Amino acid sequence: MQLAGSIVGALVLWGIFPCEMDMTTTIETNMVGGADPARILSGEAIRTFLLVFTVFLAHVLLPLNGCSINPTRSFGPAIVSKFRNCSNYTPGGMDDLWMFFVGPLGDGSGSPVPICC
Repeated sequence: MQLAGSIVGALVLWGIFPCEMDMTTTIETNMVGGADPARILSGEAIRTFLLVFTVFLAHVLLPLNGCSINPTRSFGPAIVSKFRNCSNYTPGGMDDLWMFFVGPLGDGSGSPVPICC
């Protein structure tokens, strides 16, 4: 399904950017560009490992806080659920929201949104 989604996305770009407007000339196809294939392959393997490892570690938080990973993922539901006035609302989301913004600042990027996710 991801491969099909990739094709659909490229078809959408094709529709938006006809050949004469496609400044990449390839709808932004990734290419090695003369680099050593072994270096590219090892780099892709290492970066994939780091991404999967990071997401795996973040999911350790799932039973503790729902595994926010990204502050914006927590922000919308906290705001909307607070003001939709349901009788079964569980309070606390707004009070805890600050942790999901301050916590990622410790990733070294200085950004409230994690670089990886």
